[in-house]
Parts: sequence; structure tokens; C-alpha cells
Amino acid sequence: MATFTPNPVASPTRTVPGTPFDYNAWYKNDPTLQALLGQINAAGLQQGTTLASGAQQIYGRLGEMPTNLSPELLRLLGPEQQADLQASVSAGNQAGTSALARLGYDYRLGQSQATNRLAGMGALRSGAYGQESAKNLRALTLSQYDTRLGAADALQQLQRTYQTGQDELAGKVGEGVTASQQRASELGQLGAAPRTVTNPYLNPAAPKQISTGTAIGSQTTYEPKPTAGNYLQQPGVAKTPHAAPSKIPSLGFRALR
Repeated sequence: MATFTPNPVASPTRTVPGTPFDYNAWYKNDPTLQALLGQINAAGLQQGTTLASGAQQIYGRLGEMPTNLSPELLRLLGPEQQADLQASVSAGNQAGTSALARLGYDYRLGQSQATNRLAGMGALRSGAYGQESAKNLRALTLSQYDTRLGAADALQQLQRTYQTGQDELAGKVGEGVTASQQRASELGQLGAAPRTVTNPYLNPAAPKQISTGTAIGSQTTYEPKPTAGNYLQQPGVAKTPHAAPSKIPSLGFRALR
């Protein structure tokens, strides 16, 4: 009879690949998610506008252009915004309303008053004038430092507020995407995941009989079942359980050898 042995490369299990799900297409066509993203984008733009305008106000009041700005603020303060800031700084300095302009005015006024006072005392050429000038210059330097430091602190606070807002918006985006995925799952839109299936005919630990008898005339042969995938048919001798009758008598009885 025909015999069958497992193909050495056969495996009792196989992985059926899953059907990928096009998340990008789903997100683009999810009206709830798109509405949320529209609101988030608008809020993000407003936060950027607040940061840029706040920086312009801080340095406009200070009276000088900022240096060593963060990359984010440099991106928000484009050429047009920087031109507006420069105009505001120049106008404040010319009018004497900026912080640094007022400090400069106070310093010059103090120097003038010291000169007049010492001149009236006849001590203008004494060492008292040098001491008074040094005192006024030191006061100016410290005031300028404190004013610039206050502007830098105010800008850092603006940037922290901006970053906190951006982080909150990013969290809302993540929540919206998760909710969109959940809606796709509830609607049965997600693709099939890969799965492993087992073929019992390819289990080398307990192989099943995979042939069936077929009677043809006086012989019985065995043909493989169609489900015997990955099995190799080995040459064999066809089984002959009974010999064919050698003669059929006229009386209808079968002659036996």
C-alpha cells in the first residue's frame, strides 16, 4: 500500500497574516477627531501669539532688543515681529518712556546735580566729584542689571506658561486619538490581527492516518486525502486482500482456488 511520511520542512502550526488597518485614513475621515484637532490647532496658535506679543511688550518696555532667545521664541518672532519690536524699542527710547531710557535720564540728572552742588561749594575739582560720579555710575549699572534680569524672568515665565499649554494640548491630542481608535474598534473597522492555526495532519507527535481505501476491480488501492498538505507520498505496494475469481461456473457459484 502507499505510505505517507511527513515532509521534514512541514510545521504543525502556521501564522495567518493579519489585515493591516489604515489609521491615517480613519483619522482623516473621523469627524469627531478632526473637530477636536481643529480646536487644538487654534488654541496652539493663540498660545504662540500670546507668547510673541508678551515678548514684544517686555522688551518694548525694557528699551532694547532681546538676545539669546529660545529656538521656539525665535520661530514665533519672525522677521515681521522683530521689525515691530525694533520700532517699539526705538520709539520708547526716543520718548524716554522705556525702562533703560529712564535709568539713563536719572543717571544724567544725578551727574548734573552733583556737578552743580559741588561747584557751589567750590569743591568741583576735589575728589568729592569723582566719588559722586562713581556712586551714580554704580547705581546706574545695578539698576540696568536688575531691569534686564526682571525682563528675562518675565520672559521665562511666559515661556513656561506657553510650554505648559502646549503639553496640555498634546495630551488632548493623545486622548482624542485613543478615543478615535476606540470608535473604530466598536464599529468593527480595525483590521484582523495575525493568528496561529494548527494543522492536525502536520503534528509529528501524533500523525493521523491520511489515506482512504478505493476498490478498483479486484484490487484495493489507497489514495491520499486532499487535506494531507506537506506530506510526501512514498512508493509502496498496493494491497491485494483477495485474489480475483479464476472462473465463473454456469451455475452461478464462484469457484475458489
